Amino acid sequence: MGRNMRIYEESLNRFIKNSWIYYEANDPYYAGKIERISIERVHDRILYYEVKAIIQTRWNEEIINFRVNEYGTILTTNCTCSQETHKGCVHLVSVVRAINAINPQIFPFCVEYQQYIEEKNRQEELERKRRRIHSLNQMAFDFLKEKQEDKVNNFFKENENRIRLTLHPTNSYYYDQAAFKLKIQVNRAYIVKNIQTLMLGFFEKKLESFGKNTQIYLNPEDLDEPSQKIYAFLMKYSFSKDWQKDGEIYSECLDDFFDLNVSLPNDYTEFKTDEKDIKLVIKLVEYDDCFELNVDLDDNFLIGNKHLYVVDYKNITRYTLDADGFLASLAYNVSQEDGWLIKKSDFRAFYLQCLQPYMDYIQLETNVDVEKYATVIENIRVYSDLENANMIVWGNYLENNQKKSFFTNTDSNQIASIEAIISHYAVKIEDNKAVFKGRSDALYNFLDHGIPLIQKQADVYVSEELKRLKNRHSMNLSVKVYVQNDLLKMELDSDVNADELSHILNAYRKKKKFYQLKNGEMIDLEDTGLEQLNELAFTMNLTTKDFKKETIEKPAYQAFHLMDVDSELDVRNDDSVTEYTDRLMKVKEQTIQLKDEYKSLLRTYQQQGIQWLYDLKNMNLNGILADDMGLGKTIQVLVFYEQFVSKDKPSLIVCPSSLMYNWMSEIEKFKIGVDAVCVTGTQEVRKEIIQENHELYITTYDYLRRDVELYMPMEFEYIVLDEAQFIKNPKTKNAQSVKALKSKHRLALTGTPIENSLSELWSIFDFLLPGYLYSLNYFTKNFEKPIQMGDDDRQSKLQKLVSPFILRRTKKQVLKDLPDKVEKDMWLNFSPEEKQLYLANLAQVNEQLQQQLELEQVDSILIIAMMTRLRQICCEPRMLYENYKGESTKFTMCLELIETLKENGKKVLLFSSFTSIFDSFIEEFKQRGIKYHMITGAVDKKKRKEEVDAFQSDDSDVFLISLKAGGTGLNLTKAQAVIHYDPWWNVSAQNQATDRAYRIGQTKNVLVYQLLMKNTIEAKIYEMQKRKKEMSDIFVENSNGGISTLSKEELRDLFSME
Repeated sequence: MGRNMRIYEESLNRFIKNSWIYYEANDPYYAGKIERISIERVHDRILYYEVKAIIQTRWNEEIINFRVNEYGTILTTNCTCSQETHKGCVHLVSVVRAINAINPQIFPFCVEYQQYIEEKNRQEELERKRRRIHSLNQMAFDFLKEKQEDKVNNFFKENENRIRLTLHPTNSYYYDQAAFKLKIQVNRAYIVKNIQTLMLGFFEKKLESFGKNTQIYLNPEDLDEPSQKIYAFLMKYSFSKDWQKDGEIYSECLDDFFDLNVSLPNDYTEFKTDEKDIKLVIKLVEYDDCFELNVDLDDNFLIGNKHLYVVDYKNITRYTLDADGFLASLAYNVSQEDGWLIKKSDFRAFYLQCLQPYMDYIQLETNVDVEKYATVIENIRVYSDLENANMIVWGNYLENNQKKSFFTNTDSNQIASIEAIISHYAVKIEDNKAVFKGRSDALYNFLDHGIPLIQKQADVYVSEELKRLKNRHSMNLSVKVYVQNDLLKMELDSDVNADELSHILNAYRKKKKFYQLKNGEMIDLEDTGLEQLNELAFTMNLTTKDFKKETIEKPAYQAFHLMDVDSELDVRNDDSVTEYTDRLMKVKEQTIQLKDEYKSLLRTYQQQGIQWLYDLKNMNLNGILADDMGLGKTIQVLVFYEQFVSKDKPSLIVCPSSLMYNWMSEIEKFKIGVDAVCVTGTQEVRKEIIQENHELYITTYDYLRRDVELYMPMEFEYIVLDEAQFIKNPKTKNAQSVKALKSKHRLALTGTPIENSLSELWSIFDFLLPGYLYSLNYFTKNFEKPIQMGDDDRQSKLQKLVSPFILRRTKKQVLKDLPDKVEKDMWLNFSPEEKQLYLANLAQVNEQLQQQLELEQVDSILIIAMMTRLRQICCEPRMLYENYKGESTKFTMCLELIETLKENGKKVLLFSSFTSIFDSFIEEFKQRGIKYHMITGAVDKKKRKEEVDAFQSDDSDVFLISLKAGGTGLNLTKAQAVIHYDPWWNVSAQNQATDRAYRIGQTKNVLVYQLLMKNTIEAKIYEMQKRKKEMSDIFVENSNGGISTLSKEELRDLFSME
């Protein structure tokens, strides 16, 4: 009967306690392969499904049976892999997932699962193929359509604004010379009046007028293709030949002009070209003391650079001579002098170099038997060999059957040219031999380029050793990569000995072209594979030692770098690499189970944050939790620590001193079950604390720097850096001391968007995943500088590298999840000097109080004065004792907190009942570059408004407000944090002050900090507040009521020691 069956996966949670199983179920290594699944529908009082599956694991066959009710809830399970019945296992999860993927509808149901998967994969592959064919086919037709349209558009466009230049014959000043006029046209053709002016117009892209009403914008890019050729010719000659109205074709332009006309379509030139062969007539006459040489040329001939021409108005005929232009040049020079005279003693050399090689092109008219001067060169041989690390080249030949060596005098053109080629590359010629420096670029260039030139005219003999040099080869290199036990393993496979790889790479980095292996073979360093190997070495941080190992091991997280290694390099990634990077890229489905009390305590995004921390920990990776300030990073870390981190080894939290007690108070507030301790106090006390075994140590960057030696021997499970931008400069003591500690896991917290400062990002990653962002130099050169210059590719590559390791949620993203305000009470401890002062004053106060309490009517004014003294010591002892030189805890902490908030981009309202404290703050603000505004009771309404408006619109950091001024009518919604420097009696007034920041129009939640000194009058006031004892505001001047509402007991309590 038909009704499909669906298993509710959440119901697995009842049976599966270890959430890692959910990962393992996807991996056949752990879960094995399902062979068969069979399902029966059973009616037995209730309707349920009986499932049986057979699984082949690496060791043996397992059989699992489980039941599922009609709503898809798993009722019972039993698998042969475990002795315990009802215990969920990896096989249960994998079979449930398989059934849900199949979605069976007819029962009883039975499937051979591996065949099913094969068929399903085949179908999916077919479907993918079908889709691919469809989309590629579509692309092909889109492409064709687009090209058709382009073609039509281009046809119209091409012929639209194209400029045409054309050549027209005209009469020359000289009867036998060619000359041309130039015409230009877009629609109609106009004769160009001055060629040079036109060319200048093109240089300056001018708008020129032609005829009565035509204007042409002279842009060389608008010339059509044939006109581009004419333009290039004009560029070359029009200024040097001073062409204005006409272009005169002088002999040095003839070759180019002829070639130009040959290349132009008929409608671009009226000149006609023709080509003929000719022999140059040379007359040679012998006299007693010399020879006379003349060239017999008809006056009609013009001599070009390489050939002879006859020009008849528009017909130009070329008479072809040797390709080097030697004879044309000879003819020109001889006719300039009306003949040459040559000494008899030099005639042989002259004949061999000037006449013999060109006999094919010459008709010699002479009374001389030139044959007797002819030289027959035969058997030219060139030898080369290695000698003392240099290469030596020598040679010999037969000249008229006589053996001669190279580099002795020769009249033969042929030998001279071979010698010239060798000399061009050689360092020197000595003893009739050419010497080349071994391993020099000149040597390799000779082997590659010189020898082939010589081989055209001679036999070349190369020694075996040199052959090896000549046949240098590219290096074959492939890299096999896989992930195992959280290590990325790389095996380099090369036809080169591993020892030599790093040397080859060094030679490549020094821009050498070749490297000689120990066996004498040459490696070509201009091979692209080396560029890739170099890239791989930088990317993966490979050292010389690494290259010598059979298997190079790096932290697994470097697998990400492989995504960007160029494909030229043969990198064979095993599936484990892809699986690893995929696991990291995927945002995980919720798989951890939080304790119930935490579920209700934490918001959704916080639970996801804990999941993220959990997943990183399981992959042995570290990351940055970079949620905006106020989103509860502390609580996410504490819950994660309490529930998921092993307590076998201690863990360490390092934070700025202003936040140390905050961690402690959150542990107490949320009742986190952990043995935690703040490492604070004198050096002696701190040493004692560190040596008492605790689970969680909380310390400050400052103390850590001083105590680093004490922590060195310890092994931590986790080190957490709060406000990690404190290590942003990798060279500081802060950064070096945290990086020196040993720990299994590391975590960084920061609320500043770290992308802002790249070197800061590098330093934090250097703590979390050393080497992942390369060395600082490489990172600066390849990321920081290009990104600052606006290189988006680099920016997105960096983004891709770091994004798996950074979780950042901003207030905007989770706004609906946020409370209006997050209140944090920061409890601080007095320094020893402050404590002493406080106690002395307290004793005095208690004495006076004793006397007061014996009276019928207490003197409110006196009591207020006593209280004020104590409150001032809590706030800043200098208010009472100007010469006090000791620490001032609250003042220092408050400054630190303001700086941290500033770094996190939060504007702050700072409230205090004591305006005199503001003077001390202002002094500090000026030194630290903190911008502020201030209003106290003395500020009039108008000025008040100006200050408020300024704070709302400028980039100031802090607004100081005294209690008297802070009451009403201030709308300061740009502030995202409020600090109450001292507690107020009147809770409602304190809340009202907070609400200055939290008003309509505030788009972010507000952080509210209250700074309180432990075991002091402030703690008492705080307790009264908490008991919601609405005391009238007894600190407002002229109000002596209020104290009378306190019973004697309460007064005593207020000033007691506990």
